[in-house]
Amino acid sequence: MQRSGSLLAVRLTALAVAVMAAFAAQAAVTVAGNLGTDPASVLGPGDTVLPGTVAWVGSNGVGSLTVDNGSFLSLARVAFGAGGGTSIGTGLITGSATQVQLVGNGTNNQIHRLTVGDWGTGQLTVSGGALLSTRGNQAPCLLAFHYCDSFVGAAAGDSATLNVTGAGTQVLIGQNLIVAQPFLAVQGLDGYTYGTPGGTTRGMVNVTGGALLSTDRAQIGPNHWSVNATGFERNIAEVKHRRQLIFVTHNPNIPVLGDAERVFVTESDGQHGRLRAWGDVEKVKFEIEQILEGGAEAFLERKRRYGH
Repeated sequence: MQRSGSLLAVRLTALAVAVMAAFAAQAAVTVAGNLGTDPASVLGPGDTVLPGTVAWVGSNGVGSLTVDNGSFLSLARVAFGAGGGTSIGTGLITGSATQVQLVGNGTNNQIHRLTVGDWGTGQLTVSGGALLSTRGNQAPCLLAFHYCDSFVGAAAGDSATLNVTGAGTQVLIGQNLIVAQPFLAVQGLDGYTYGTPGGTTRGMVNVTGGALLSTDRAQIGPNHWSVNATGFERNIAEVKHRRQLIFVTHNPNIPVLGDAERVFVTESDGQHGRLRAWGDVEKVKFEIEQILEGGAEAFLERKRRYGH
């Protein structure tokens, strides 16, 4: 009887562990704290398909969004750390087969599909083989006054971080990826307030552990262009922490202004690809100027900023 009882206990324990593991691995879309949506919607707990909905994580407060374990989330736009300069929004997209698709039409409140730091503090981590994409539904993005860009730090005073980590993890950005933009809007002139006058925008992008970040174009640490700028707004942009793999298809600002240590230039005859040249930005300067849009201007801006 003693042996039989022990075997029964072992079996029950194994069953309990299996049940707990099944619950732990269940796909989920989880929201905590402050979340604003338009139109009013509920995100999760399972797969959520709301391609016409905008979500502000940490809207005028503190909030978080987690998408994990193979779950699927589709929205028009999502912003982390949204509103008032004091909001804090965090996001985690993780797990193999986990997908987040942002497909907004680029107008009204659907402009800018992904914003990490939307006049506040924002942090988004994509890891464990997950996929985040803003490349779907590109047709409306090609129309005049439709804006489907993505930001890591969009307003003066923002603090924003995008982490992309782990083998198989992908972040695919359609249109522009803009890092540390010190934008400022004033109620009396623009009809709304956005950004902190004289604030410093900090934007950081970390791509590590075999992950992939791919963007059509990029602006790293752009000058403030708002007519309301006080002249004291500043920005600090960093797109380097450990060795990273970033694919650039149009814009030279990432390799040139990022002072890339290794640039690989490839070409194709339509059937086969080959390595044409490689080296630091100085060694492949000719190829950058010839292939990428505005390559010569990027080197002039590099000289103005860094003195070389």
